[in-house]
Amino acid sequence: MARWPRRGPAKMHRRPLLLGACLAACLLAWMLGSRADAAVTEPPTYLIGPGDSLEITVWREPELSSAVTVRPDGRISIPLVEDLVAAGKTPMDLAEEIEARLSAYLQDPLVVVTVGSGLGDLRQQIRIVGEAAEPTAVAYKSRMTLLDAIIAAGGLSRQADGNAAVILRRTDEGYEEIPVRLAALVREGDSTANVLLSPGDVIIIPEGFFTGEWHVTYGASASETFSDNIDQGPSGEREVGFVTRAGPNISIIGESARVVGAFNGSLAGVHQIGGDDAGFSVDPRVAGVSTTEISPDLVFFDLRAAASRQLLDSRQSTSASGASTANRDFVATMTASPYLVHRLGDFADAEWRYSFSPVLVDAGNRSDVYSHEGRLTIDSGPDFSFFGWTWTNSVGQEVRSEDGDITTANTDLGLRYALWQGFSLLGGIGFEYRDGDEDEDDNFDGITWRGGFAWAPHPDLSLQATYGRRQDDESLDASLYYRLGAKTTLRASYAEALETSQQRAISNLGRFIIDPVTGEVIDEVTGQPVDEDELFTFDDETTRTRTLRLSADHRSGRDSFRLSSLVGTSEGGSRGDEEFYQARLTWGRPLSTDIGFNASAAYQHSDFEDEDRTDDTYSLSTSLTYLLSSDAQAFAAYNFRTRDSTDDDESFFENAVTVGIRIAF
Repeated sequence: MARWPRRGPAKMHRRPLLLGACLAACLLAWMLGSRADAAVTEPPTYLIGPGDSLEITVWREPELSSAVTVRPDGRISIPLVEDLVAAGKTPMDLAEEIEARLSAYLQDPLVVVTVGSGLGDLRQQIRIVGEAAEPTAVAYKSRMTLLDAIIAAGGLSRQADGNAAVILRRTDEGYEEIPVRLAALVREGDSTANVLLSPGDVIIIPEGFFTGEWHVTYGASASETFSDNIDQGPSGEREVGFVTRAGPNISIIGESARVVGAFNGSLAGVHQIGGDDAGFSVDPRVAGVSTTEISPDLVFFDLRAAASRQLLDSRQSTSASGASTANRDFVATMTASPYLVHRLGDFADAEWRYSFSPVLVDAGNRSDVYSHEGRLTIDSGPDFSFFGWTWTNSVGQEVRSEDGDITTANTDLGLRYALWQGFSLLGGIGFEYRDGDEDEDDNFDGITWRGGFAWAPHPDLSLQATYGRRQDDESLDASLYYRLGAKTTLRASYAEALETSQQRAISNLGRFIIDPVTGEVIDEVTGQPVDEDELFTFDDETTRTRTLRLSADHRSGRDSFRLSSLVGTSEGGSRGDEEFYQARLTWGRPLSTDIGFNASAAYQHSDFEDEDRTDDTYSLSTSLTYLLSSDAQAFAAYNFRTRDSTDDDESFFENAVTVGIRIAF
């Protein structure tokens, strides 16, 4: 039989004692840990706050029981108990006070107070202020986190600078600011940015200057063009050429609390084989517009810019494909305009604006110009519903690298009287001054006046026209916008101006706006992407131009059509008077989800009076695009152009074929 080994008396008693001590220590540690954990997780006692809904029940006294809402002053009133302070008390404390008040009428009353809904005392609320989607206050809950509170506030607004947010927490020494990374938590899903909240915390979310919804698209394109008449030479002088274009592009569209802007830019390297312009060149194209609110509702800054190679002489021709840089020179235009707006008493709004506008021309025979203008505009504002007025005062100078500087100044009081809803009479009177032009006929000073009307019976129709005297001549200005339905839109405008080509470039820049649908930079008058070519000859001399533009856009099923036309005249200038008109029809249709088709046909008639020369130009183009992937697109295009001129040396015809690829990153 097996026997257990014998142990001495000391050893037999030592093991049970050690085991008991260990068990006792573990039990004590578990009890202390449980109490500590309970202390941490135990929710704070609820304190009643203004706006809380309370259910007050008096046992066996239904006529004394009632549902009440705590008033903004923190008090409640129930039968037999008037103006009792409830805010800042627990439901049990409030029940005891009600029992004490009712004891004067009842023997041993028993009261129960139940909180139906509410946020509790301010010391226990979590308040979210600033750039939350819906700034609010929420009731604190046990182990509530920063993410819980932001979800309750609907998330962050587009303008929120989430990573600059702070939690304002009351401590025994005062308030403590705790930085938090809300953008990392909400927009990037960084769980390490989530923290526990304490009763009474205030989450402050500041506004970001540039923080908002910005979309940046990077891309690149490459193409190869074959032309059977690269220099647009007449018969017998035609030369074959190849043009390779490749380079990056970028598009930025966005809006923040202080900045709204759009920018499109590309930089193409161009290598041409054959023709007069054989070799390598660079072709940059830029168009952008932005408005920045420097000081809220007070100081703003507008910036507009355009840069591209342009056809400076309308007597010259350009390639049908547009791939070659022949007959084009680089023109860069910018307008930087800080301005201040404020209210004059209770009757008018004032705007003080300064504009600096450089126009830089690569062609050596044209002047670079730096224009300065100061302008004060005082407007009657919305308080004058039937009779409105606008007083405009400006002074400017066109500083030229060649010839003399041109100084201008004017003052104008414009009036608007509403005869009935949607129809107003327009009028104005003022004085203008112009000096420094080499042609004395273009220097003047005198009274200006105008009269006309504005008609806008509904958002789909607006028509405005004025006739009067300005710039030392009678002039007419008119514009029309008419949306016939969901698929058809008409636009028309007529304008007259006395200006140099550099001033015209600055005026065209002022028409840049951001398309509310696509976000692209477009021409406000035409509603289309900015046209890179000058229709008039770009000349240092002052010219008087008259321009009528008509356009119609229509969509039918998958087809989209655009008909545009332009009639223009230019009087004066070193190259003489010009007259021209043109019409263009474009058609676009997706052939499938991956293939798109576009076609256009155009006709232009030009009359150069001083040269006794007339040109008729016909153009035709077709293109196919194929979606290789969500980020890549291949394209092929055929372009034909011919010009019939009374000057045989200016007559030509050209065929061009282009293939290429576009990629977005």
